[in-house]
Amino acid sequence: MNVVSITVALYFFIKWVGPIFRPEDESDLSNFTIILISLGIALIIMIVSRMKGDITQFEKLRNREIEGKESPKIIEVLSIVKANEGFVTIADVAGNSELNMRESEEILYKFQKEGHAQLKVAETGDVIFYFPGFRLASLIEQKSNEEGE
Repeated sequence: MNVVSITVALYFFIKWVGPIFRPEDESDLSNFTIILISLGIALIIMIVSRMKGDITQFEKLRNREIEGKESPKIIEVLSIVKANEGFVTIADVAGNSELNMRESEEILYKFQKEGHAQLKVAETGDVIFYFPGFRLASLIEQKSNEEGE
């Protein structure tokens, strides 16, 4: 579902339910006001569902069972991803690990194919792998550290 469809559904819901809860002496809400209210609620719903999806992806990745010989390599890649708050390039992984460029590329594209990473292109033209859950986990960890101080 997208923001527009949620907004339209909420618009008609508010139009239908509004008169039930409004006192008889109050005037009707304008269509513009109803659209703004619907859009605001729709945006909140989309943001929350997106965050939930990012957390779910992070949890899947964190709890993933790692197979035999790849496990040390994958753990090494994930530690680099965590250090970079979810944003890495193939060169980042190869430069900060004992993996070569080909191995780094294979592992990162495997994560992307499985839905754990998203591809982004930087202004420089570099392909960046974005792991949403790691960025969110970093922000949560930062916030908890600030509150603890």
